[in-house]
Amino acid sequence: ILNHISANYVTIAKDYSGTHVLQALLDKSNNNLIQEQIVLNAIRDKEIEMAYDNNATHVLQKIVTTISEERREKLNEVILSNLQNLCFNSNGNCLVKKMIKETKSIDNMTKITNIITEYCIEIAQDPYGNYVIQYLFEEWDKNCIAPIIDILIENISSLSIQKFSSNVSEKLIELVDDDKKVIIFNKLFAERELLSVLKNKYGRFVLQKAVKIMQKEKKEEIKNSL
Repeated sequence: ILNHISANYVTIAKDYSGTHVLQALLDKSNNNLIQEQIVLNAIRDKEIEMAYDNNATHVLQKIVTTISEERREKLNEVILSNLQNLCFNSNGNCLVKKMIKETKSIDNMTKITNIITEYCIEIAQDPYGNYVIQYLFEEWDKNCIAPIIDILIENISSLSIQKFSSNVSEKLIELVDDDKKVIIFNKLFAERELLSVLKNKYGRFVLQKAVKIMQKEKKEEIKNSL
């Protein structure tokens, strides 16, 4: 079946019904190297076209989750080289999240971290990209994404007063270790920062999150300083 349809694989993937057929075939591949290679050859040079398509993106995501990381090296390279733009797209960011979940090699994890670190402020502020960063917090060890966390903490006040990045700020407060929480609290409640965050409807949610998880001693310290 795969040999018969391989020449039209991408066209079928873009079809509302065809996408389900190809996903079902991928589920039945059972790590068959020959079948996997037919699929990877069929999508070559069309990966990004598929990533942005409403139907074909689900086939591409299924490929990422059913074909092991080391056997889809070319696809990994294509996704990595387009990672920033994929984060800014409703379909692309779903593919990036699948990639994050299925990435186990230190080399690929480092590449993803480096790219997102370079563009993390823009990605955090994006309607779709902010979900990618939140997903990283949930899936990967905090030591792996330390450079991203440090940049976000440095810009926590400005991120907290914007609609989409305020969600990142809240997630950051929840998930970082206690030492970094203290740094965040000190930045958010600093005299020169607090008023602008407090006056903003998104910023108030971030401050409420901070107060909710703050230890009693820190609350007293901040109250006294205010």
